[in-house]
Amino acid sequence: MRTISQGETLLFTGFDNLSGVNAGLFREFLRATLRPEHRFVEVDLQRATFMDSDGLGAVVSAHKAVAGRNGGVRLKGAPPMVRELFRITRLDTLVEFVPQA
Repeated sequence: MRTISQGETLLFTGFDNLSGVNAGLFREFLRATLRPEHRFVEVDLQRATFMDSDGLGAVVSAHKAVAGRNGGVRLKGAPPMVRELFRITRLDTLVEFVPQA
């Protein structure tokens, strides 16, 4: 996992999945690297093959961290399985799905 600060956006990359232990690491990295200027958290999921409830919770935590800043969470390149998981749980309104560039 890697973080990159790009102006108002804090980008997270390097996920093969977002579940269990690495969801906890994501939360820790978020707390450690989120700065006042960051309104958006973007998570690059183009390599992700799996996400579970821990991963969902981590994304919701990111949403809560930036919602008060008029910001949001973007899931970049999320595979269909991840999109479906957000749709089924009705959490798809909390995030923005953006295609991989």
